[in-house]
Amino acid sequence: MKTLLRTILFSAIITVTLFSLSYAIDVGGPKTPTAPPPTPVQPKVPGKTLSVPDDPVIREFTGPTYPVVQGTEVTLRWSVEPGPGGSPLTSVSIVASHIPPGFSSIPPHGERTFVFLAGDFSETLTYRLTATNRAGSSASRTLTVQHISIRDALNRLEISLRTDPPEFRSGRPVDLKIDFSNREGAPLFGMNIIVTHGGTTVGSLRDVRVGHGTGLATLRLPHTGFIGAPGEYIVDVEYRGMHRSKRFVTVPAPYFVITEI
Repeated sequence: MKTLLRTILFSAIITVTLFSLSYAIDVGGPKTPTAPPPTPVQPKVPGKTLSVPDDPVIREFTGPTYPVVQGTEVTLRWSVEPGPGGSPLTSVSIVASHIPPGFSSIPPHGERTFVFLAGDFSETLTYRLTATNRAGSSASRTLTVQHISIRDALNRLEISLRTDPPEFRSGRPVDLKIDFSNREGAPLFGMNIIVTHGGTTVGSLRDVRVGHGTGLATLRLPHTGFIGAPGEYIVDVEYRGMHRSKRFVTVPAPYFVITEI
């Protein structure tokens, strides 16, 4: 009986030992849980606050692109709108760099025409358009205008005298024509022109207008029954009390032709 009990106990010990050994081989002991891979850390970018521009928008501010003289009509045009932010406009004004005119409390869109009476001088002038809105924002734009003296305007005017027909015989009737070119000068309105020969007026024109950029403007003096004759011809141009004279003389070729001196 004792022998049987020993045999059973020994078998039980062997079985428990083998089970423990098998568990150690299969499981390998308690396992440490595997951590998930770390998530890459993105660098922090400072946040940007988007702002809507609210400055007034100047769509147009224009004036003469040619020189002007004292007494010339000048027209300024402008157009101003609220900025994308929508703040309404509270004031629009134009200030001149010289003595007035200047304009305040003008509408956002419009034009003004005035006679320039700043004086007889040559200088670059500026007009500054400024618009302000309810938010306190403002926008400005500057326009430059070249102002020249009457003397400079007359000197920039190119003048030539010719006859029709171009060649003539002494004692034959001819027509006189004056050609003007004013590519670099100011518009001149209200000129008076006299052509003399030997101290005698042989043709005249009043209230002559020559615009800026004129490539060639031909004026035909009214027919006065002038009989062509050799000698010196003088063209006198008067504008606002100032004069510019230009002399021409006839040369035989084989008939007479007028040419500049």
